[in-house]
Amino acid sequence: MGPIHRLLHLFHSSRILLPQKERRRKARGTKGEWIPSATDLRRAGVKFRKKKDAINFLDITFDNGRMEIPPLRVTDHICFLFCNLIAFDYLAGLFVDVHRYYNSKFHKWRADFMRNYFSSPWTIISVIVAVLLLLLTIEQAVLDLAGFFYLHPLEGS
Repeated sequence: MGPIHRLLHLFHSSRILLPQKERRRKARGTKGEWIPSATDLRRAGVKFRKKKDAINFLDITFDNGRMEIPPLRVTDHICFLFCNLIAFDYLAGLFVDVHRYYNSKFHKWRADFMRNYFSSPWTIISVIVAVLLLLLTIEQAVLDLAGFFYLHPLEGS
């Protein structure tokens, strides 16, 4: 069996019991890709049929352009199971998002910067005052240069 990508995939893999020979054949033939949606499969000519001799509701087979899917009896148990699987799948996606954020070097650098240089209100105030003084100094330099060139125009102009 290939790598498990989502919780629903794990659940599906744990519920389907394939014969040993078929498991080896499937493991050699897969590249870790996902099956397209039913709409895309239908557009590609796949026929969908009701499977009559299914072991469980996950016993789905595909042979020569025909996918056989067992009927699903919706009971209270199935409704709760699907609700829980959807919730766990959502949490798995959340888990991926959290790890992507955690592994970002930018976020780690930013958090370090904020923790080291903006850890108290006084450091925040001092940075604001420093930026304000820097801007006032730049403004003063620009005005001094403008006054100098106004009083002493360049020769030739």
